[in-house]
Amino acid sequence: MKQYIKKIIFLWHILPIFGPVPIGFNKVDKYMYKYVFISNSHRQSLIIRAVLMLCAPVLWWFKSLYYIFIEFKLNGSRVRTEYNLSGSTQIISMIKLAYLKNSHPGYYYYLELFKRSGFEIGNDYLINNHILALWRYFDNQDRSNILRNKIRFDEYFRKYISQLPDLFFTIELGENNAIEIISNQDFFVKPAVGRSGENCFVVRCQVGDMYKIDRNDITMTQDELKKYLIDLELKDGILVQELLRNHQEMKSLSNGNITTIRINTFLNMDGEVSVLFCMLLMPTGGMTLSNANHEGIISSVDLQTGKLGIAINFNRPFEKIRVHPDGGGVIPGARLPDFDDAMEICRKAHNHLLEFPFIGWDIALTDKGPILLEGNLGWSIEAWELTHQESFDANRIKTLITYHLKNRIKSF
Repeated sequence: MKQYIKKIIFLWHILPIFGPVPIGFNKVDKYMYKYVFISNSHRQSLIIRAVLMLCAPVLWWFKSLYYIFIEFKLNGSRVRTEYNLSGSTQIISMIKLAYLKNSHPGYYYYLELFKRSGFEIGNDYLINNHILALWRYFDNQDRSNILRNKIRFDEYFRKYISQLPDLFFTIELGENNAIEIISNQDFFVKPAVGRSGENCFVVRCQVGDMYKIDRNDITMTQDELKKYLIDLELKDGILVQELLRNHQEMKSLSNGNITTIRINTFLNMDGEVSVLFCMLLMPTGGMTLSNANHEGIISSVDLQTGKLGIAINFNRPFEKIRVHPDGGGVIPGARLPDFDDAMEICRKAHNHLLEFPFIGWDIALTDKGPILLEGNLGWSIEAWELTHQESFDANRIKTLITYHLKNRIKSF
């Protein structure tokens, strides 16, 4: 019984999960999206999917009412004052967004949909829960583990890409792991499988060949550190890599830890790899990693010039940030170093995985030049939309997704 309660709680937290088959307009496209969402997306048995289909709308009814109340309390007064929109207009719009569009009501404020005359999915906006199943469908390939598992990623791309972090060693369960801690060397530890920087940490060399783990401030000897790494018991293994340092021009846009750029590439309709969009992720405060899901800040990057736009915090996107709170650098107009080289690395990498139409790459801009960190099959369309509100084109991504779906699903 306790296990079922945990599953219901988990379902509550990830709602809304079912997109309303939103993107296609004609009947053929709508059937194609239903095929993806209902038959292939959730990797669950038919019975489990049926139960989810029944439970999710009921739970969403209550959860969305809660969020309508919370979001109006946080943002209603501001929007009423700045944009002269009555409270009733805002609440009615969020109700439509939640129940007719199956979208989180908070996006009414975060995507500034109140500035638009309407909000049609696929025309005015797109959000993650509407297309999550599509990303999962696209990544269901034999070689997807190259991107899911960072050890396999390193093994594969080290044959083609020279701009990778130095790898000291890996630890995998059931393997004969050769662990050699390099003296007087800081390093970075990350799990082979994970997301949003979970379980990543820095180990810093101290005086007397002692080592300090930054996430818990524990100091230990070299032998104790080896045992600590082995005992982590991350079932997919860990990588121990060099600790990268920021490029000189990036130091004022950071809290001292590495900044990264997300470069998303795609296969265009001519079968060539192109860059879809790019954004810079900047760590703040006590963050070790640059991560948009925590308190990091993100900025758009102009693909032609490499210049940054105004930054935002993903959790409070209506607050515009012009100066990095720790590094003190002015963000809008700053130009990224080695940006063309970074894009070329991503295009080259994608050319070795052409079965995937969309890949998000993480690149560090370091004192040694651009370094490829990892690739992602699933990525946040909302981060793109929030950082590129003036240029984001929902129709363009809808057209690309539909094109690749039709190529993948031959029956349509």
